[in-house]
Amino acid sequence: MHGSLIGLDFEYGLSYLLGMQIGLGASGINAGANFHVASDMKKDMFFSALAIYLPGFEHLVMPSLSFATRWYFGSEYRVGLSAGVGIAMALKNAENEVLDRTYTLDEGTVLPRVAIGVAFKL
Repeated sequence: MHGSLIGLDFEYGLSYLLGMQIGLGASGINAGANFHVASDMKKDMFFSALAIYLPGFEHLVMPSLSFATRWYFGSEYRVGLSAGVGIAMALKNAENEVLDRTYTLDEGTVLPRVAIGVAFKL
């Protein structure tokens, strides 16, 4: 969950329960840790604690917490679907102008996060 409508996340597993994640999206990047609570060959359920960086919003960095799952299919369980929900909080006032329209985030604003996607195992 990289903070953008379109993007790519990569996770490197440090252990069975902990992974480090980085992501790059159309409007921002993220980095943080994933804590896996139920994983096997077919499914992966985890909590993410990330920092989201949005350069368009006056270089805003937002902490984020989310819960996500991946379900894998096929004979080797290498491709699957991913879904997640969570929240992010603005730590300062920020605004962004897109196509002559100004979007404002006030300090302390809690934003919902929803993600769906395709997952691949390398």
